[in-house]
Amino acid sequence: MSAIELLAQIIAQRVKISSASLRMAPGFGHLMQHGYLRDAGVVSSLACMDCDQAHDAEVVFDHGQYGYSCPDLGFIPVGRDEVQAVIPHIPKLIESLADAFQCKRRKASPLRAETWRIGAVDLGRGDAILFFQPSLRDAEDLHAFDDAQSREVRSAWRLIVTAEGASTVHGATAIRLCELVEMDEKDGRLVPMSGLGALLGIPSKNAGGAPNRFGEPLSAIIKARKRNHQTLTGVNKEARAVLAVFEREHPDLDPPSISSVKSYLSKIQGG
Repeated sequence: MSAIELLAQIIAQRVKISSASLRMAPGFGHLMQHGYLRDAGVVSSLACMDCDQAHDAEVVFDHGQYGYSCPDLGFIPVGRDEVQAVIPHIPKLIESLADAFQCKRRKASPLRAETWRIGAVDLGRGDAILFFQPSLRDAEDLHAFDDAQSREVRSAWRLIVTAEGASTVHGATAIRLCELVEMDEKDGRLVPMSGLGALLGIPSKNAGGAPNRFGEPLSAIIKARKRNHQTLTGVNKEARAVLAVFEREHPDLDPPSISSVKSYLSKIQGG
């Protein structure tokens, strides 16, 4: 699991989480180090594992010590590090996403509730507006997004970044955070996995009018993998697999960019 995948999971839970439960998770240290998670006091309950049946027990502070209160066993003391809680630092995430895509018209506070405008990106044919919402799983999430951005400037292209879910939104493209960016563990920067044009389905300009030399071989590889039930779950994993096959089968050609592969995947799989 990557740091961004872990962050998305934590955001999706929408509650304070015990840092002790995350201590061994890959990427947790980097998320804390670079400010994507922040301290949130203590959790409200812990699982009591000393009873015959495990149950949630309220965390209390008694006589200068943290612990949890069990109806059968009474007060069970625990260390402060066992009850320390963390929550996602969403403003830090929004700022980093805006930096990653060099956004203008940024907004440092939510539009409403949990919906944020990350900013706008000039695509040469107009602006694409980037939003963030923790979840796009159901009708309630869709309504919350529509309500929050109802007064925003309209754009032909809108990208909604979510931690979980990617329900269809009329006039917009939804993508999960872990499919959009990776985190540089050294400095915490977010690095886009592909260009916005490819994600939004905007055809690239071909000034010379020549056909794309990658089209035929990429299409053949993608269709063959689909026919042979080799297609992987997740655009990023499948794009890397397709690219590996291309490089193996066409060592004489310079390989296409990963964003080009994703674009062909979207066209062929969508069709």
